[in-house]
This record gives sequence, C-alpha cells and structure tokens, in this order.
Amino acid sequence: MSSRSSALTRELEQLLTLTRADIDRACTDEQARALLIEFCVDEEIELLEEAESAHARGDSEHALHCAQEASAWRHTARILRAADRDAASGRVPTERTARLA
Repeated sequence: MSSRSSALTRELEQLLTLTRADIDRACTDEQARALLIEFCVDEEIELLEEAESAHARGDSEHALHCAQEASAWRHTARILRAADRDAASGRVPTERTARLA
C-alpha cells in the first residue's frame, strides 16, 4: 500500500462511514471515488432532512444524532475530494489536507 493510500485509508477509517471495500476502492479507483462522493452527499442530504423532520416533531435527540451523522458524511466527501486533488497533483494526502478540503 502506498503512503498516499495508507493516509487516505486511516482518515476514512476514523469516520466509520464507509465499508472496508469502499475504502479500498476509494484508494485505488478514481471513478469509484467519484461515485462515493455522490453517495456521501446523498447521505448527508437525507440525514439533514431527517434531522429537520425530527426537530419539527420535537425529537431533539434524534435530530442531533442525524445532524452528527450528516457531518460525518460531509467530512467523508471532503476527504475523498482532497484525495482526488492530491492524486491529480501527485501529492501525498495528509490529515491536514483533508481538513482543509
């Protein structure tokens, strides 16, 4: 495993959003990364909508849970986008570059 994929793998594993198979594909396949980014965005949107609905019902605990999950998906998409930029430029991704994505 290259240092690029091991850094990406570590960051994605910490978020607990993607499966091991998804992470492996994200590290090696640009097209898979693009599809995963779309998936992450869809998950974030669905969870934000669920959070709004739960809040409207007065279920603040569920609303908070959904908002936190949405945040994890948003961050996953950021890491994957940063990996695309890093791959295009030949840089090795770091935790810092993902946070800045």
